[in-house]
Parts: sequence; C-alpha cells; structure tokens
Amino acid sequence: MVGADDMVVPAARLRHPEQPRRGVSKDGARFAGSRGAAMGENDRARTPLWRRAAALVLTPRRAWAEIAAEPSSVRAVFFGYVAILGAINPVAFAVGRLAFGETALGVAYRPPLPAAAIEALAGYVLSLGSVFALAGLIAAFAGPFGGTGERGAAFKVAAYATTPAWLASILYLYPPAGVLALIGQLYSLYLLYLGIGALMRPARGRALGYTVLAAVSYVVLMMLVISLTKLLAAAVL
Repeated sequence: MVGADDMVVPAARLRHPEQPRRGVSKDGARFAGSRGAAMGENDRARTPLWRRAAALVLTPRRAWAEIAAEPSSVRAVFFGYVAILGAINPVAFAVGRLAFGETALGVAYRPPLPAAAIEALAGYVLSLGSVFALAGLIAAFAGPFGGTGERGAAFKVAAYATTPAWLASILYLYPPAGVLALIGQLYSLYLLYLGIGALMRPARGRALGYTVLAAVSYVVLMMLVISLTKLLAAAVL
C-alpha cells in the first residue's frame, strides 16, 4: 500500500498556474502563446484550393472580399494555389497534342514526346514567372490611380484573377475545343477588375482605367509566354 507520506509531491515540482517554466519569462510565455494562436488562426483562415477556385468563378465579389480579409503570404499563395492551377494549361496542352495531334500551316502532325514535354515544362515555368511580372506591374500602376501599391495584395490579384483561364485550359485536352478556353481568359479580365477594386483600392472612378492598363499587360505577358515557350522548345530540340 502507498502511505500518505509517499504521495507527497516535492516542492520543486509544484508550480503556480501563472508561473512560467524555468528560463522563460512570463511575458515570453505570453508572447509564445499569442504567436502560436495567431499562426493557428492564419492556417485555419486559408481557404482550400478547390473552394477558393469555385468561389472566384461562381461568387466572385464575395470571394474577393474574403481574400482581402484573409491573412496569407505570397509564398503560401504561390505554392498552395498558383503552382498547382498553373500546371493545368501546359499539361492539358501537351496531352491534347500527343493524343490528337495539331495542325500548323495546313499540315497535321503529332509532336514527339520529348518535344511536347520540353515545351510543357518551359511553358509552365514561364507562366509562373508571368504571375510575378503581372503582380509587379499591378503594384507599379497603383500610384497614378490612387491605389495602395502593396505588393502582397498585387500578387493576390494577379494570382487569383487568372483562375478562370487556368480552369478553362483543361479544354486543351481536346484541341478542337481549345478555342472555348477564350471564355476563361475573358472572365479572368473581369476578375482582374473586381480584384483591383477590392485589394488595390484605387480612387473612386479610376478602377476601370487601372484595370484596362493591367488587362493590356496581362494579354502582352500571355503572348510573351507563348512566344518564348516556342523559342525555348525549338532551341533545346
């Protein structure tokens, strides 16, 4: 049997609930606790990819309001969203060409696997870079339109506005239907308009001009990505 004397807990092991651990100040313990709680809240605040993509397509105004209030870093948005959805276009385009071939200058042909793979990889890397380029331009254009110019917000606009274009590029799996992907590109321009208004906050009456400038940059960057992808693939092969 265990006696009462055996149940005595040494004084060194007793600690008042408010007493921090040895070597940690009370303020330090509170800071660590508050920091951990904040990190937990940030993690929980991140919307799953599929839900965010669906919301941007179906309820874009509400989605942008959530994005504006959501604490997320450029790194989190890039690796958790852009790097994943950005792969749809090059993969679908490569698979469609390999499966059905393509026609150029009236001549139908089916590219070899190495050529399609290299072109897809080059297109993927360049398209990811174009998101950063567009974000930089959106931030740079903010000043004349009375916007914030905050780079993190600009990256969110560039990343999330491209969602419909990425999703619609799945149609490239069947090349004749690829022309319908233009609908996704046009819807991305609309999301660009809403995103600029929600995150960059231009002066009243200047959102449209801001969007037009950003949209032209978006189209030019797309054309550059396509041209450079073809050049790099041709140079490697």
